[in-house]
Amino acid sequence: MYDTLVFDLDSTLYQSPELIDYRTELTIDWIAEQSNLDQRSPQSFYQNLSDEFQHPYDGFTSIGLTIDDYFENVSYEITPSDFVQKNEALAKIFSRVESEIIITSLAPHSYIREMIDTIGVSEHVSAIYNPYQDADSHSKYSIYKQFSDGDVLVTGDSYARDIQPAIELDFDTVHLDPDCSIHESHPCIDRIEEIESYIPTSNS
Repeated sequence: MYDTLVFDLDSTLYQSPELIDYRTELTIDWIAEQSNLDQRSPQSFYQNLSDEFQHPYDGFTSIGLTIDDYFENVSYEITPSDFVQKNEALAKIFSRVESEIIITSLAPHSYIREMIDTIGVSEHVSAIYNPYQDADSHSKYSIYKQFSDGDVLVTGDSYARDIQPAIELDFDTVHLDPDCSIHESHPCIDRIEEIESYIPTSNS
């Protein structure tokens, strides 16, 4: 039995290519309007964020933009219910979990709350965390270490942002990524509903 189950939000608890495309469009428009990239286009800069920076926030601040401004012009412009539907299967799994459920995201609190309400799991979630708002950090490690005294399972889609910080704290992990054979030291799943095989529930 785990004391705490930590879940990433975006692209883990839900999958929505349409939302990702819309967020990308908003982000590129924001970069174009608010910064001067000299020889680089906003689209090129955004597409190379993952290669050049450990966290997207680092890329934004490197060109003089602020995270609060990103929230204002991108995150707050997204209505989760326009892109995501209730996940009855996941809500049922969460309802049977006896561990504390924590949701982490690089998105602001209001977005997290609206998204988990849309998915249908908000009543089963004990707390939500954004490293920037809750720990003045871009790394989820700063959130994870708050639970280091217990048995913890972390589930996320990003190896660098979700899984690796958890491994550093000796937590158990599940990587949601159909192509994660590169990292065979931990379980991988294709869909979030498969997490039921890795967590004890009241009927297990």
